[in-house]
Amino acid sequence: MKQSRFLTRTNINSAVMIAEKVLGIAINLVVFAVLARSLGPQIFGLFGLVQAVFNIGLPVAMVVCEQTMVKFQVGHNNQVKSLQKSAIMLKVASSIAVYLLTVSLSYFYFEKDVFYLIAAFCMIHLLNFELIFHSYFRAVEKSHLVLVSKACVLIPFGLIKIFIAVKGLGLQTLAWTYVAEAIFMSITSYVIYNYNKPVNEKNTTQTKISELASASAPIFLSAFLIALYVRIDQFMIEHYLSHEELGLYTAAGKLSQASQHILLTLLISRFAYLLRVKKQSEAHYEKIVVETMRWCLPPWLIVVLTTYFFGESILQTIYGQEYLLAKESLVLLSIGTIFVYYGVICTQWLMAENLQRYRLLRVFAGLVINIILNAFLIPWLGISGAAIATIISQSCSAVLFNSLHSKTRPIFNLQIKSLLPFWR
Repeated sequence: MKQSRFLTRTNINSAVMIAEKVLGIAINLVVFAVLARSLGPQIFGLFGLVQAVFNIGLPVAMVVCEQTMVKFQVGHNNQVKSLQKSAIMLKVASSIAVYLLTVSLSYFYFEKDVFYLIAAFCMIHLLNFELIFHSYFRAVEKSHLVLVSKACVLIPFGLIKIFIAVKGLGLQTLAWTYVAEAIFMSITSYVIYNYNKPVNEKNTTQTKISELASASAPIFLSAFLIALYVRIDQFMIEHYLSHEELGLYTAAGKLSQASQHILLTLLISRFAYLLRVKKQSEAHYEKIVVETMRWCLPPWLIVVLTTYFFGESILQTIYGQEYLLAKESLVLLSIGTIFVYYGVICTQWLMAENLQRYRLLRVFAGLVINIILNAFLIPWLGISGAAIATIISQSCSAVLFNSLHSKTRPIFNLQIKSLLPFWR
């Protein structure tokens, strides 16, 4: 009965998180479609480059990811106020360091106009605190409050971005709009949390900064490496090819990411439930992990077939005639999404088993493979070569490397087990 109640609450929470993600996908897709059409592949590629620089530093600037915060609030009897205070102090220190390092490297590496764009856009690192407050609602499975905070900010700012793109007000204005959006998102999230925060925390544990930092270090370092090897292809395309081809690849990447978000949200939303089930029954926990991976296969196959048969129509409808050459990259990136799903589930398993350091090792190995393959495949096959390099490196990092160590071999066995019915 208790487990059934947990599952019902989890399903409702998952549905709300999916609604939240659909809202974000719809707004972002419209915004990026208008930007791509208004700016053209070359300028859109430049904007994608600026975002790539920002995204590489994002995991380190955040320090504590949402799943780490959720684990502390579900797996431990930690005081929420103390946990958030420690998270905010870590976030401030790390954000300042990341921003200064990003701006310094950009000053020497990029042209002056690109440097100014990066310096403005990366101000977001210093201002985005919403995940710290959202983590409480994730832990207690009240994600409808996160949906409210995002709707209040994303909808009006999405309209502002569209207005800026249509009126041709420039990338600098657009960058500062993203910064303003981060400010309003943090404020809105805090206000909603303040009205819904826990009241009685007398018998809970204070969270030390060192304790939170120690638990977070392997996660944010591996997240940084993931961001680097997911974005490194954009930098290498910019180096070997041109801004125009980078714009085509960025357009394909945005669509591929949009197709992932709903299922990724569902996977992430189940983490708190998985932690509770693990406490009750190890066998049932492993069964759920296998079933979760099996659920990923049908939607993945639908996305791959859709992009293969209708990719050109999708690109023309959303971005316009200039982006039709991105079709092959879109199909290839869609094929690689299955390893993204398996990677998320593997990460949750590693966190539940307190084996985060092994994630760091396999992600680093995946990054090295990706750089080597990009250096060889991009000059040979263009942006399609970058997509192929991404598929191979993700498959190694998310699945194959798990077979190499006795500690991670159990999740590799579960990953293989999830495929067996399809093999038969």
